[in-house]
Amino acid sequence: MPTCPYCLQKDGQIKAGTNRGIQRYRCTQCTRRYTPEGAGEAKRSLRERAVYLHGQGRKLRQIAREIGVHHTTISNWLRADDDASVEPTVEKGVGEVSGVRRRPTISDVAASAHVAVSTVSNFINGKGRMAAATRTRIQEAIDQLHYTPSALARAIRERRTDVIGLLAYTMGTVDAEKSIMPPLFAGISEAADLAGKDLHVYTGWPNRVLDVNGADLLSGRIDGLILVVEHEAMMERVAAAGLPVVAIFNRHVPQGVGYVNCDNIGAMGLVVDHLMHLGHKNIAFLCPRHGSNFADRHSGFIRSMKAHGMKTDTVLQHLLPGDGITSDAAFIVLKKWLSLTDRPTAVVCGTDGIATSVADAAVSMGLRIPEDLAVTGFDDVPLAQRVHGGLTTIRQPFREMGRIACERIGALIDGASVDECRVTLPAELVVRVSTLKPSLAARSN
Repeated sequence: MPTCPYCLQKDGQIKAGTNRGIQRYRCTQCTRRYTPEGAGEAKRSLRERAVYLHGQGRKLRQIAREIGVHHTTISNWLRADDDASVEPTVEKGVGEVSGVRRRPTISDVAASAHVAVSTVSNFINGKGRMAAATRTRIQEAIDQLHYTPSALARAIRERRTDVIGLLAYTMGTVDAEKSIMPPLFAGISEAADLAGKDLHVYTGWPNRVLDVNGADLLSGRIDGLILVVEHEAMMERVAAAGLPVVAIFNRHVPQGVGYVNCDNIGAMGLVVDHLMHLGHKNIAFLCPRHGSNFADRHSGFIRSMKAHGMKTDTVLQHLLPGDGITSDAAFIVLKKWLSLTDRPTAVVCGTDGIATSVADAAVSMGLRIPEDLAVTGFDDVPLAQRVHGGLTTIRQPFREMGRIACERIGALIDGASVDECRVTLPAELVVRVSTLKPSLAARSN
């Protein structure tokens, strides 16, 4: 039990209700009511806990039960301009409790400037009229205390953080020569900066296992999500929960989800048209089996071959269980194809990495590229320019895709229809030595 600060008695101290979540006591000896010493810090701790739990998506009544404070008190804390929460702080003597520094609050500014808290709030938000001298005192107090308004409190009041989530394959394993991610991230970052948004990058994917229902993405710290990985269950969960989502590299998305994608089906038409023009009849296809875009590339290849009246023999189509293939594995596939009576004279590959492995395997077998075997890729990563003199490939506008995805997620957050936020960009065929002799490739460019 506490000691009465008036008569200094320890006996006979009984609870006498709460004030803004802080327990008060009444002394039966002198009958006075009081708040125990140190209760201010206890209140601050409760407020910090309440704000944190609310940021994690807890409802007010859940928080009230957990910390033992009435839910209306918590609601008042969350609405208050004076957010006494969260971050460490400032100069000695200002906002220092038990030797532990805390972040300066709007109340500290008001006390220093000798004005009301509401006056400081009006100054910060550009509301109301006030004398120039008052403005000067408030600004001097803000500068002296290094005060900044709490972004967390503002986000709670406005129900917006101005933060966009980005869930993508980790940059930690990215090889800039082979990866499509650097230009994509550059486009997203540029557009976010232009829009005054910040990015929250969820790290470690795909090695980090997120809860399949996407709970980590629904904590309230982001306004919307750009998704650069395929995870159907998670996408459906977060979209159903009302989080705006735009997927990149995936047009097969749930209702309410936007996307930005390249025309993979049309791109394969460009490749097949190019090879047909060069006189190739037997064309093989090598691509990953799983993935929205890979399925579209396979579909586009078959559709274009049929449009040219060519047979689509499944023996010349090999779908890989993973995203890539080693040169040794490509050697085995290529050896099987070359043993056929109608052996292929060209191989269309689903990625530049697969095309590189095929070209390496062909050269190790004594074949010439493109005289004996033409090879095409997809993506136009930097390495494609150097693969056996240059790889004919499909160029995706990655930077533009990232920029548009960031713009579209902003539009979804602001209430745009999902149809406005589904964008398909055209692909470009880049012809290099892997399908043309050097002299012809230079002439075609």
